[in-house]
Amino acid sequence: MIIASLSVYYSSSTYRRQTFYDRLINKAWSISKLLIDTRGYDAARIKLMERNNPDKLDNEKIIIINFRNDTIFNSDDEGEIEIRNGVIERVRLGHRVRYRQGEYDVLGILYVTGNDRFVVIAAATDTEGSSYLRILRIIMIVFLLISLVLFYIAGWYYSGRALKPISDM
Repeated sequence: MIIASLSVYYSSSTYRRQTFYDRLINKAWSISKLLIDTRGYDAARIKLMERNNPDKLDNEKIIIINFRNDTIFNSDDEGEIEIRNGVIERVRLGHRVRYRQGEYDVLGILYVTGNDRFVVIAAATDTEGSSYLRILRIIMIVFLLISLVLFYIAGWYYSGRALKPISDM
């Protein structure tokens, strides 16, 4: 029961993490496409659109850096996201970089358009997924405890019935 519970929890956690990073990648791509590929959109307009977007992730932050290391878009007005050493270089080499910073899950991807290459850093908190895992953990612990009590009672009952002929003699 414990092994089955741990397997279910681990699978759910892995699926939740992958789903969240997929959503983060899609958000980073869509904002990059809007800002870089579509002319006529400026950073202020995108920030305004994203503030009222119903599909927005919790505490979502997007930072776009060009090849000269100039920040061309930054929705992290409070400066909460720290871009760790080497992240920009690894992303420019074509790697997807993922790390955790406090409550934020941070992702670095490369956005290429024409001859331009942009580093896109996207971060958000997965409050919905964390809440789901917390509830799953509570449910699994409760069911594990209930099943252990039921196994104990069933074992006690059936062992008593199995040993009754011996005790009668």
